[in-house]
Amino acid sequence: VSVVLVGSGSLLGQIAADVSRHALLIENSGYAKLPKLNSSRKNLTELESALKDAGFDVQTATDLKLSSLTDQLWPTFLGKIKDRDICFIYYSGHIVQYTQDNFILPVDFDPKSEEKIDSIAQSLTGWQQELDSKQVGLKILVVEAAPATAEIQARSPGLGFANPNLN
Repeated sequence: VSVVLVGSGSLLGQIAADVSRHALLIENSGYAKLPKLNSSRKNLTELESALKDAGFDVQTATDLKLSSLTDQLWPTFLGKIKDRDICFIYYSGHIVQYTQDNFILPVDFDPKSEEKIDSIAQSLTGWQQELDSKQVGLKILVVEAAPATAEIQARSPGLGFANPNLN
């Protein structure tokens, strides 16, 4: 995994002086009720190192349950963000499309649950909207989605990703 920041020296100097850089790296592979995924912890460690070298404050988490993701990790990350900051978010794991949105599946996701997806998974659009409300200068979301399984396809009206909201 390589991360390269390219720009003019004066631009990078302005960025370094005026804004903070924040990164949130999440890898979910140890699912309880979905197929476990091959862990890419080595890649995660390399990405973390590269981002730290580029001046990012990096927060890394693995195998998150929904409560840990929504009640602890995300609020802590969001609390550090100020307007014009740079945010880099990386997620590796299962994802599902639901109501024209993409949802991160926590490791405690149950595909047989009767609950709506938006109450048992995390919306990527929701994260984008919260970052927008903080007036983030640049947001980069990188998703390494596992191949869809029959269990996930049964809960999703569409295959693949919903078109992201680029506004």
